Amino acid sequence: MQPLTINLPDGHQTVVQLHSPIDKSQGLIIFIPALGVSVDYYKDFAKQLTNSGFTFAAIEMRGMRHSSLQDARRDNFGYKEILETDLSTVVPLLIERYPKLNVWLCGHSLGGQLALLHASSLIKNGYQSRVRGIVLIAGGSNHYQSLPSLLKRCKRYLGINAIRSVNAILGYFPGHILGFGGRQPKNLISDWTYEGLKGRYQIRNTEIDYNKLLESLSLPVLFISIEGDLLVPKSSAERLASKLPLAEVSKVELTSREYSNHVLDHFRWSKYPKPIVDITTNWLVDLKRQS
Repeated sequence: MQPLTINLPDGHQTVVQLHSPIDKSQGLIIFIPALGVSVDYYKDFAKQLTNSGFTFAAIEMRGMRHSSLQDARRDNFGYKEILETDLSTVVPLLIERYPKLNVWLCGHSLGGQLALLHASSLIKNGYQSRVRGIVLIAGGSNHYQSLPSLLKRCKRYLGINAIRSVNAILGYFPGHILGFGGRQPKNLISDWTYEGLKGRYQIRNTEIDYNKLLESLSLPVLFISIEGDLLVPKSSAERLASKLPLAEVSKVELTSREYSNHVLDHFRWSKYPKPIVDITTNWLVDLKRQS
């Protein structure tokens, strides 16, 4: 693993962990972690993907362990800064670093949403021709109405409203105390709860309509859901996929038959990533054959 420190336009820094295969690479996978999760958590996933022949570049999100930004109360940020500063800086640098490789964006949970939103903006930035597709692992809409039962929808609605209230009162979200999402800045949680309650994106401090950009996205997209995932079930992936009328969407649900030796859930899959790696690499290889 090679850590690469990247200076961002707003004066902050982040780190990309680069994992390279021993032999010739089959392509570059640019990875975005879940909310409140450091890139360190995905080392087993990275190892197995590089063993499968892919170069893997995991981007540390601002506010996390390897980011220069650490104070979520003082340094407020939201989806805008992640999409239009961090990813808009780091992704082109990585694409230019590997000019001969096909590129795929990949993300876990919220990271999958961010990968999809960023991919939708690549058309205007001139990089879409290099990006071949997007993989979302346990990713989907956070909208409470995407859940499969009335009881779950009611619980999610009340939970999101509680998070929104705590965030507004304190001026940040103490997820490190409450056991969800880690310590996060006000705007990030405001963007997250808006989508969770309204089912669409209204990102603070930007004039870009990401809802319209998603409608114009024409890249292949793979949604990988995990059976029994209580946070982002298959129905949540289907809700987000419905926002992509022009994309070539594939949906796979990883069932207990395929991971019977381990208990997998929304987060634990990364500790036993082989089933996810197999699904991902098979899809990527099929895309390469079709191109």
